[in-house]
Amino acid sequence: MLSRFIAVLRDRQFHLKSEWALRLCREPVSSALAEPAIMAHLMDETLEQFYSLLRRNPDPRWLRTHPPSLPAATAECRCGLNPLLAYFATGQTAVDATLDAAEMTDERERGRLTLRWHFLAQREIQMLCATCVRTCAVADKPRGCSKCGGPVKPATLDAGVPGKPSEVLPRSGETRG
Repeated sequence: MLSRFIAVLRDRQFHLKSEWALRLCREPVSSALAEPAIMAHLMDETLEQFYSLLRRNPDPRWLRTHPPSLPAATAECRCGLNPLLAYFATGQTAVDATLDAAEMTDERERGRLTLRWHFLAQREIQMLCATCVRTCAVADKPRGCSKCGGPVKPATLDAGVPGKPSEVLPRSGETRG
C-alpha cells in the first residue's frame, strides 16, 4: 500500500516541492542555513530518503529508544533555531497537502507514512543539533551560538562530560587576558 503513496508523491514531486518551498518561504529565517533558497537544495535528497523509508521499515532498536515525533525533536532543540525544524514541519504539511489533493485518505497508511517522516526528521534534526559544540540555552540570551546561530550558555572544553572540570572558551575574536 505504501508503494501507492510513493507513486503518487513521485508523480507529483514537482508540485510537492513547489508547495514545500512556498511554505518554507513563509517561515521566519533563523540563520543563514535556514534561507529557503538553500534549504530547497535538500528537498530531492530528503524525498529520496523518505521514499527509501517507505519501502523498508526503520531500525526497530532505534524506534524503541527514540520514538519518532517531530514535536519531540523540536523540543530537544532548546534554542529552537535549528533550520531543519521549519524545513521538516513545512515538508510534512506539503506531503499531507499533496496526498489530500490525490485523495489518498487511508488513515492507517497515512499514519505509517507520518511515522516514517517523523523518523527521518528526528534523525536529521538530532544530528544537526549534535554538531553544535556549544550548549544552546533559552532563546533570550544575548550571545549567539557559532554553529546554529542560537543563544548559548558559556561553552566549556569538557561540555557535556559530567564530573569533569571545565574551562570557559573565549568568544570568537576574543583573546584570553
